[in-house]
Amino acid sequence: YIMSLFKLLIIPGIMFVGLKLAFGDLNIFLKVIILESAMPVAAVAPMITEQQGADGEYMTKGMVLSTAISLVTVSIFTLLVA
Repeated sequence: YIMSLFKLLIIPGIMFVGLKLAFGDLNIFLKVIILESAMPVAAVAPMITEQQGADGEYMTKGMVLSTAISLVTVSIFTLLVA
């Protein structure tokens, strides 16, 4: 849970604050960067994990959790950059 929240909330939050302080007004390019950082883990990650001999089931659970949390975090950052 902690890593998903870190990836989906903390990192985009730091990027938002940092880019806002550095550039003031956010243009479309900077808004896209912030929203991309709030996106969930790629769906291909469990397949790559399996190919590398690691625990694919664990990675699948992480991907599902990441996608579920992103429903909230992407909405939050969409409102922030609008």
